Amino acid sequence: MQEQTNIIIKQAEALAKPLLLAEGMELVDITYRHEQGRWILALFIDKEGGVTIDDCVAISREFGDILDIKDILPGPYSLEVSSPGLDRPLKGVEDFNRFKDRKIRVKTGPLVAGRKHFQGVLLGYQNGIVRVEVDDKVYDIPYEYIAKARLDI
Repeated sequence: MQEQTNIIIKQAEALAKPLLLAEGMELVDITYRHEQGRWILALFIDKEGGVTIDDCVAISREFGDILDIKDILPGPYSLEVSSPGLDRPLKGVEDFNRFKDRKIRVKTGPLVAGRKHFQGVLLGYQNGIVRVEVDDKVYDIPYEYIAKARLDI
């Protein structure tokens, strides 16, 4: 089941990215989950200056039409389009430079310097390393160790 979910997410991502790019937006994240007896495909989008409700409605309509035509989902689903919120996830290496000097929260898989949770100021990304300053101490976190990273409100 997880493999099919991953395939659907990749296909939906391939369809969503060109649409969002044409509208001056970016795809922050995409999920496909089963919740309360129904399947939900959720897109989290952003743009310079932030996303409005009108942006979400427009993308929902356009992307819904594309999904109906391409028929990549195996059955009934609900489509949700929203902003990633103030605590948006950091998904790609470009995000770790784009949000430099902002407060972030990072969770790693393996231990880094004896810990898995970091909350501090993002110093950036370079050569596979994300640097985070926590209480005046700088941690070098290998990018591949990061399980989750989000902006901190």
